[in-house]
Amino acid sequence: MHALPAEMLSAGTDAFVCPICVGTDALVCPTLRFAPFAANSYNSQVASHKEIQMRERIVAAIRKVPRGYVSTYGAIARAAGYPGAARQVVRTLHITAGLPWQRIVGAGGEIKLRGESAFEQRFRLESEGVTFRGRRVNMRVHEFKFAAARKQLRSKNSAKTKRKLKSKS
Repeated sequence: MHALPAEMLSAGTDAFVCPICVGTDALVCPTLRFAPFAANSYNSQVASHKEIQMRERIVAAIRKVPRGYVSTYGAIARAAGYPGAARQVVRTLHITAGLPWQRIVGAGGEIKLRGESAFEQRFRLESEGVTFRGRRVNMRVHEFKFAAARKQLRSKNSAKTKRKLKSKS
């Protein structure tokens, strides 16, 4: 496992203490859930709660992709609520163990990994029943479409209009 910052260890124990909420329960505090990975951040500082929340949402989106389907890095970022954060999806895949990483591909179904990792990804996808057209996944057949987030389209005056209609009746 990764090395953890010494300041997160509570004195004399193997328990980790969140520097933000001062808790020791990994089930309650999301910082502790990702504590091993916080030490490996680019700036070597403990990840903030915003970063942890972003990773959790990305992980949840990745886990939604079922066996036999694939999604793109950009689609995962949009589904998690962070459009344009495809690189964060890559980083989350890199540092989080136990994710179905093989189901996430580049735009157009391209396997972005290189070398043996690319062969392993293709092998894993083919064993799940995913078909390819040349070097790319057949996205027409195997692309997983996330449910569109419902947006309530309201004008600024809609609530005001409703109150007027209510008062007239």
